[in-house]
Amino acid sequence: MLSKSEMQILLDKHGTAGIYAWIRLLEVLAENFDVEAPGMFITSKRKIYTEIFPTLCQRTGKKILDFFQNTTSFSYKIYGKEIVINCPELRELADEYTQKILKEKAEKEEKNIGS
Repeated sequence: MLSKSEMQILLDKHGTAGIYAWIRLLEVLAENFDVEAPGMFITSKRKIYTEIFPTLCQRTGKKILDFFQNTTSFSYKIYGKEIVINCPELRELADEYTQKILKEKAEKEEKNIGS
């Protein structure tokens, strides 16, 4: 996650659009949380840019994503029209919850097989 000083640098470099993008990115990752791939998110590049950077050009959006990549454990890769986002910190935060959900899922499947 961003430290207080990193948030200030983000604000200085990209203004409130940078802060909005960080908060919105965390929201998008949380909304699309997948227990089987926590912290990993794959979507269209267009969707990310319209959801996180609705008023910015793609070039500016990419600069902000690069800032996140250089200052946090967040990373991304663009493959044609898709973007893969990885946020290991989200995985770590969700670890206990993830284990619980995966255990419940396995128990359900076991019951279904035994029926």
